[in-house]
Parts: sequence; C-alpha cells; structure tokens
Amino acid sequence: MILPPVIAEAGALWFVGPRAGKLRGIPAAQTPKIAIDGGIAAAPDAALWIGDADSGVMPDNIPAIYKSSQDMTDLEYALDILRGGAWRMLYMSGFTGGRSDHFLGNVGVIDAEMRRRPAFEQAVVYGADGRPLLRHFAAGAQSFRHHGIFSVFTLGQVQVSISGACTYPAHRISLLPLAGRGLSNNASGDVRIECDAPVIVVTPEEE
Repeated sequence: MILPPVIAEAGALWFVGPRAGKLRGIPAAQTPKIAIDGGIAAAPDAALWIGDADSGVMPDNIPAIYKSSQDMTDLEYALDILRGGAWRMLYMSGFTGGRSDHFLGNVGVIDAEMRRRPAFEQAVVYGADGRPLLRHFAAGAQSFRHHGIFSVFTLGQVQVSISGACTYPAHRISLLPLAGRGLSNNASGDVRIECDAPVIVVTPEEE
C-alpha cells in the first residue's frame, strides 16, 4: 500500500489503541494518528485505521487497512505496514490497563521492531492519565526528563551507561534480560541513556 504523505513523511506517529480514553500527553498535536482497531473510538480524526475489527468498527470515512490473518497482532501488522515510512518516534496511547499478556506482547513487538528497523529511535507508551509509563530506546544515546523512580530493563544482553540527574549513575554496566540490576533509580531532571542494544525505561506510579 502507498502510504498517505501525511504518514509517510512524518517524523513521528501516534498509535491510538483500543483502550484509549481521552487523548492527552502527546507533545505534538499535529502528529498523525493511526487508529489501531478499537482506538478509532478515541481518534475519529485518525489519518489511518488498521485492524481486524474485533475491538471496533472499521471506519468508512478514513483510509483503512483490514487485517484478515491472525498470524500477527494488530500492532505487529501496523508496524509491518508502516515500516517504509520516515518516522523515527512512536507515541502510543490506549495500550495499557488491560490484559497483562497483551501488554507484555506489545513490549516484545516494539523491541523486535526496533532491532529490525534502524530508523526507529524511541517509543513512548502513555497511561490513561497521559503520563509516560514506559520509554523504549534504540541503541545509541538518548535522553528523557523525569522526576521520580525509574528502572531500566532489556530483552537482550546490553551494555548501558546512565548519567545526568539521577541518584545512581552507571558506566557501561552489563544488563541481562529482565534482570534486577537496573531497578529503582531516581531521576530529578534530564537523564541520559547510552546503550548498544534497545533498553526499556519504566517510570512506574509511586505509592
């Protein structure tokens, strides 16, 4: 499929998933929205709909791509369709608060796509309140701003350095998949992450 220019040329995309409510938290309102199946309810002005209509109705007023096979999830299918675009950043709303297996599967899908597509630099997953819950960083050096607890995980062995406004800086430590060594750091501003493979930065709600 030839992607509409507003999507193909965008540097960032906003995926709106089936659990999205009121959309908030995205820094650039002009970022093109991609409704993932039931996400169309929260994003009727989406530039594109992708899904199999099991959590929402396929729209007839915007471009739509129907997924007829169950070999891939809707998220995997969307990333496959959009792989040739110029985008480097992915914002995601409506992918939290449901089944934990779905959430973990989505984390794995993002990690795999980041390893497959070198241009994919970062994904930010937002909670219902518009606060970033998870940031997925590609290999290289990137920064984020946060005040509070954060933890760093990986789905594959990685060398990572953590610097900036944080309680526990680290230089080229080795992290194993889902290991506890990156747990419970504390940020008070801008934090820099350098890694040789994708890492996941979780900013949990504090009790």
